[in-house]
Amino acid sequence: MRRRRVRTPKSDIRVKVKPAKRPGTCTGCHDRFYSGDEITYVTRRIRRYHAHCVPADVHVSTPGAAPRPAPAPLPSTPAEAASVAMLALENALVVRARKEGITPEMEKAFVRYQKLKALALNAGAADNEAKSALRLSFIDIVKLVFA
Repeated sequence: MRRRRVRTPKSDIRVKVKPAKRPGTCTGCHDRFYSGDEITYVTRRIRRYHAHCVPADVHVSTPGAAPRPAPAPLPSTPAEAASVAMLALENALVVRARKEGITPEMEKAFVRYQKLKALALNAGAADNEAKSALRLSFIDIVKLVFA
């Protein structure tokens, strides 16, 4: 009886360095290469790289792709979405203030914004009053960030 040789499973990603048979473009730098140039071939997805353009994670299942974080969950209510947007605008304002400095006009507008935000978030305020205060506070923070 004849014994069969056990095959070792091949990786689905193969990387070969060989001369190019025909001209093409490098996937890394998008420059041209010509036939005879030394090229690294990645066969998971057809990719061709110059010797100096080969990414460090070429042996990973999706070469060249950095792992992406999971997307943030969407807010469940419009009020929650508004508070997330307001927080993002406040962070943008902090970055702008660090980069450009705080002017007296900016400080005065920020005090007005804080008062309007407090009125909008006050549980005892009337519904229409809170909505209009929220709208005005958004207008003020957008003006502060983008002006």
